[in-house]
Amino acid sequence: MPEQLAEDGPIVPPLLSVCAAELLERVNVLADDLFRTITAEIAPYARLGEEVKADVRCFNERNLREQLTCMAQRRPMRTDSTRQCVRRRATQGVPLDAVLHAFRIGYRLLAHALIGRAKERPGATMDDIAQASMSIWSLLDAASQTVNEVYRDTLVGLARADELQRLLLLDALLTGKTADWSMLGGTAASLGLPDEGPYICVVAEHSDVTAMEQALLRSGLRSAWRPAPTAWPASSRCPAPPSPPGSLTSQDPIRFWRP
Repeated sequence: MPEQLAEDGPIVPPLLSVCAAELLERVNVLADDLFRTITAEIAPYARLGEEVKADVRCFNERNLREQLTCMAQRRPMRTDSTRQCVRRRATQGVPLDAVLHAFRIGYRLLAHALIGRAKERPGATMDDIAQASMSIWSLLDAASQTVNEVYRDTLVGLARADELQRLLLLDALLTGKTADWSMLGGTAASLGLPDEGPYICVVAEHSDVTAMEQALLRSGLRSAWRPAPTAWPASSRCPAPPSPPGSLTSQDPIRFWRP
């Protein structure tokens, strides 16, 4: 029997639907097994703190319940829990390959439980079992694609948020907005600068800020640049401090120089 498709994705064959309905009654047991296997097989998960591990266990059960419910009702797979889970792991710094590995383990466990039940069903043929297996692995392919897309989009969003934060901090520092600097948790490290100064502010006309940062870095100077309508202001640490070093704050005197 060919795989049935709905507008939103594949629908599992009737045999899997019946087996999924039965497994819903013990989804908490499956979630426990999944959590133990993930934390035993995947090092980044094993190193997570207890609070995050509890979150992983919660999402294990939510994902399994969502998948089994869709199978039991013969509806296209929902991805709400999968997407939320991937966003959390990406934000927590769990590597993409570890997240994909965790989902593969989940589908491996599901396949074992579902096919085991399918083989026990009266009248189930080898063709039925083969079709059920192919259906499960096609769901894994779709889930893997979702994981990749959501993880990438989350990283892009985080990078944009980090860059926005950096620009806001630079603006507060260079314009003396003390309240904004404090509220945003401004530190030299948050700008990628050394903890100790003194610092110098440079105004330059240049179209490639990355090239400027790399050129300064090759000379041993770390810098942070803020775009302006006609120039690129930057703050950098002076190589030979003429005064005692101190922590960078929005009230620190910064020497300005225009080439």
